[in-house]
Amino acid sequence: MKGKGIVQGSGFRAHRAWCRCGVPALHLVLLLAAATCRHRAANRAPLAQLGGVAIVSGYAYPTAGDAGAAYLALRGTGDQPDTLVEVSSPADGNGMLMGTRNGQMTMVSTLEIPARGEVRMHPGAVHLMFEGMKHSYGIGDTLELRLRFARAGEVSVRVPVVAYGEMPE
Repeated sequence: MKGKGIVQGSGFRAHRAWCRCGVPALHLVLLLAAATCRHRAANRAPLAQLGGVAIVSGYAYPTAGDAGAAYLALRGTGDQPDTLVEVSSPADGNGMLMGTRNGQMTMVSTLEIPARGEVRMHPGAVHLMFEGMKHSYGIGDTLELRLRFARAGEVSVRVPVVAYGEMPE
């Protein structure tokens, strides 16, 4: 029966649930779930707060040989911008701030965090790169990062190591 909320095919019948506004119930559930996740992420406490900078979230991928990468979300919470000027890992030495220009990965000397704005690192764009790492990190491990900002100073954060392709909030 077409138009009556019944789907036929493959020898079975299934009822499609619709809400009064005409949106399939599954779509409504997915929209509500997405809104709830976004609300939780927005209300979650930052990993660290220092001066006018909050490290909102972060994660790293498992090491490949002696190299690793980490990604952060940084929020300017003050009235002045700040600048990320140095990255390191206490257990594994210095890191580099990397970006992508014309499809090529390139080292970036600093990263500005705008006042009352946010910068999100992600694969294929700005990220933290570590080479010559002394330890291997796998899924479930934690990587400690030390960040130095021009105004706010130095702060350490721990980020989870997640599977390639995962991008937690």
